Amino acid sequence: SSSGGVKLTYAEVPVLLRYAFTSKDSAGNSNSKFDLEGGLSAGFLVDHEEEDTFGPVINGSPFEKIDLMALVGLHYKITTHLSFQIRTGYSLLPVRKGSQSSYYYNWTHNILKPGYYNNLVMFAGRYTF
Repeated sequence: SSSGGVKLTYAEVPVLLRYAFTSKDSAGNSNSKFDLEGGLSAGFLVDHEEEDTFGPVINGSPFEKIDLMALVGLHYKITTHLSFQIRTGYSLLPVRKGSQSSYYYNWTHNILKPGYYNNLVMFAGRYTF
């Protein structure tokens, strides 16, 4: 039996500002190991799937086609070529209007309009040539 859940697939366009924490090495060269980033992202719904305890939900409440998210992240440069990134994001507007079920209940219910909100954590590794 399925425990239920929602899977939303978005094509996202993030707009981020990055602040580099620079320091000087023993030779006086500036280098940056950590960068802090933040901004907004517009996501466009490509696909969605939803299940409840009885299986796939066929005609559930519609999801919003556009998701606006606030993003915050940290970028760490391990070597000249290798780096690691972690980023988190949370919807500023509901991706589905209406009341929340207890399954999806979170802190936004008391602050923002009732509804369903996306949240994400992203990890990335980069190698630059």
